[in-house]
Amino acid sequence: MEKMLDQDEIDALFGAAQKTLKNEAETATPPKRIFAAVFGPSSRLTKQQVHLISVLHETFTRRLAARLGGYLHTLIEARLVSVEELPYNQFLARIPKVTYWASINLVPQDAIAALNMDLNLAFPIIDLLLGGNGRVEIEQREVTEIEEHVIEAVASIVCQEFDATWQSLVEMKFIFGQRQNQVQILRLLPPEEKILALGFEIQLPWVYGMLNFAFPAAVASTLLRKITERWITQKRGRAPEGNTSLHRLAKQFIFPVEATLSPHRMRGQEVLGLKKGQVLDLGHLVKDPILITVAGKQLFTAHPVRVGNMRGAMIEKRAPASHIPRV
Repeated sequence: MEKMLDQDEIDALFGAAQKTLKNEAETATPPKRIFAAVFGPSSRLTKQQVHLISVLHETFTRRLAARLGGYLHTLIEARLVSVEELPYNQFLARIPKVTYWASINLVPQDAIAALNMDLNLAFPIIDLLLGGNGRVEIEQREVTEIEEHVIEAVASIVCQEFDATWQSLVEMKFIFGQRQNQVQILRLLPPEEKILALGFEIQLPWVYGMLNFAFPAAVASTLLRKITERWITQKRGRAPEGNTSLHRLAKQFIFPVEATLSPHRMRGQEVLGLKKGQVLDLGHLVKDPILITVAGKQLFTAHPVRVGNMRGAMIEKRAPASHIPRV
């Protein structure tokens, strides 16, 4: 006889099934990353400029991740996620009201840049530096005076890595200034000034956050001009330093050189019948040149000669294309 379920039992079964489906969905679906956005005028940077800036800062992200990872004794990943040129006030509109701001002095340009760090990145880093495990509940509050001094050490490391990255293009020093409150950061640069905004995602094993920078127009123009000039120079065919060094080293390499006759076909019966003292016809006239092979490639034709008691070859010309094997 089939068992009849009452309404309470049916509700319990449906509730258990829904809970199971919800847990499976949460496990299978990764957390979404949501960032604030302001839909304004598009960046005036060309695709080529964005690409060049991205390539330049690949070194910065690798160095910064390694440096911070060693300083905080944990695994850190860093990557550049945004490169934009936009008005300063639009840049500020994208940043949460409660966050960490600081100024960076750019010497000798006598300019100031803005540094911003997400609180969900700042507080775990502060906890790690104070001896904790970094797994803290993120509070939407301003950092305290003690926390401010702790985070300055990390901001100084960021400045040092920017020094190392930009020094090949621009003679500029990044010097950490001071923490800025909401009012001070609004007055740091003119609201309508076009700035170069760089956004980096910094990821710890259990949390991630953004590290944002705003560079004033004068500094941004200098960087873009220098980086474009370098690209144009390389595009015109100027050999990179690495290739020049390789060519210099290649002059010291040793290559096997052989003097050989042109290939000649023979029947197997003729080869098996060879005897001591027999003259073998190779189908090569005495007056015809032989081939000079360098590192397995037939490059020149030459005539056999004698230099004292040594055998040699006098180069005639470059071997015909038919003798040069295709790669």
